[in-house]
Amino acid sequence: MKRPDVDIHYLMLAIAIVLADRLSKLVALAYFGDPLRVTDFFSLELAINRGVSWGMFHSERADIFFILTMVILAIIVSLFCYTTIAYINKQLVYGEVVVLAGACSNLVDRYVYGGVIDFIHFSYQGWSWPIFNIADIAIVLGIAWIIFNYKDA
Repeated sequence: MKRPDVDIHYLMLAIAIVLADRLSKLVALAYFGDPLRVTDFFSLELAINRGVSWGMFHSERADIFFILTMVILAIIVSLFCYTTIAYINKQLVYGEVVVLAGACSNLVDRYVYGGVIDFIHFSYQGWSWPIFNIADIAIVLGIAWIIFNYKDA
């Protein structure tokens, strides 16, 4: 699918995602030190994820943190290059922009806090989903957007 002139929409979308994520994380840092149970299955509780998605490869060691950050940065740069090429070829890149915005906001956390600020938690009885944030939601939705629109490329 060829794109119309939507440059400003990409910028507005990225800014909206980063602002929503940054502001929500500031609120989480200020108010969710103690878990806030909203419903039987939803709570807001602060966690700092020093691993990758869902806490995998969590480590307090500086060398592991550095390696993870470099790998994540390499992925972001690769996605940015891919997105730039697709954009130059006049393809729609909304999904890619959403993924990049979420990834960049989480990367800011790694630099500023030494890990990603997570605070959204779903659990029920003995089941618990890993704690996540707005940027994680953006990344998952952006990847879904890319997959579902791949057939149009």
